[in-house]
Amino acid sequence: MKNSNRAKFGKDVWVGDNVKFIGDVEIGNGTIIEDNVIIGAPTTEELRRFRDQWMKNKNIDINNFVQGKVSIGENCVIRSGTVIHTNVVIGDNLDCYRNVLIGNGTRIGNNVYIMDSTRIFCDVKIGNNVRLSGFLANRSIVEDNASMLGYLVHKYDPPIGGKLEKAPIVKRGATVGILSIIIGGVTVGENAYVAAGAVVTKDVPPRWIVAGCPARKIGEIRRNRNEFDY
Repeated sequence: MKNSNRAKFGKDVWVGDNVKFIGDVEIGNGTIIEDNVIIGAPTTEELRRFRDQWMKNKNIDINNFVQGKVSIGENCVIRSGTVIHTNVVIGDNLDCYRNVLIGNGTRIGNNVYIMDSTRIFCDVKIGNNVRLSGFLANRSIVEDNASMLGYLVHKYDPPIGGKLEKAPIVKRGATVGILSIIIGGVTVGENAYVAAGAVVTKDVPPRWIVAGCPARKIGEIRRNRNEFDY
């Protein structure tokens, strides 16, 4: 696979070995990309169209079949094994660790930290100053200043009338603890706290602390002080 001739790089960009740029890619100033990264990976439909044409002509270029664009901001660090699909926009100062997946149509703000092996699926919206780990299902939303360290998943109900299933929302300043699971169209309210390992199937009001399976309220975060009230 040849690297795209449509990739554009800012000043002082460093790129490691075996990095693949596919389609339209734009990399901001000062960004670092380690070895074995793919940026601009095509969608399934784009791959199928490419394969169908490739069967007729082995000399065609996959870069001509990728329609979206990847835009990565300034001073980002993208570590080895990461795959970023097409039609993705990433802000400045991303710190993305190893073997991360970022799906088609995702939007990521500034100053985001993504831990090893995180899976971010398609059309996810992530705000500024966010910490991420675990799994984020299609169309999930994580707002500014939140920490999402668990799993945002769908209920996987059968589609009714072609409607897409609602995805979880983590509001501004909320924390979703390690190995916790947020299921379906659930909203975790502003500054709420979901304890590690909790299973959340209902909305969590702002500043609530919830834990357990299923999750239940065990306390609140005081409105004017940065401490818990059990």
